[in-house]
Amino acid sequence: MSRLFGKNKDNKIGAARPVITFVVLVLAGFLLFTGEIRAEAGDTDISIKSFMFNETISYDDIVSLDLRESFNKGRRTFGLGGAKISSGTFSNEEFGAYRLCVYNNVEAYIVIRSGGKTTVFNLKTAEETRAVYSSLRARLDL
Repeated sequence: MSRLFGKNKDNKIGAARPVITFVVLVLAGFLLFTGEIRAEAGDTDISIKSFMFNETISYDDIVSLDLRESFNKGRRTFGLGGAKISSGTFSNEEFGAYRLCVYNNVEAYIVIRSGGKTTVFNLKTAEETRAVYSSLRARLDL
């Protein structure tokens, strides 16, 4: 009778469903509330890395560099929109499609335009973000 309705009590997958669901929920919760953004300024480029984000931008390709205190992220088209970090491809009216990697609670943003694309990022604090901006500004002849 149980097979009549598509259920089989001896099905091992059915028994594993609660465990699989629990693991997926734990991983989703982990991704929402954790993460770290790293920016490394080398001799010829800057690398920005986080979950679902890995950009390396050559200093020679940078056409503009700005520091913003406020910023409209727009909408996420691909990536992570967690409680702590937002990263991936976003779209807004000002930039169109662009790459974003920010701590959501930090109100300082570095905007880099290079080779027809825009990248926006920040670091753990507004002070760290401003320090990296100053360092980049000193390296570039803009």
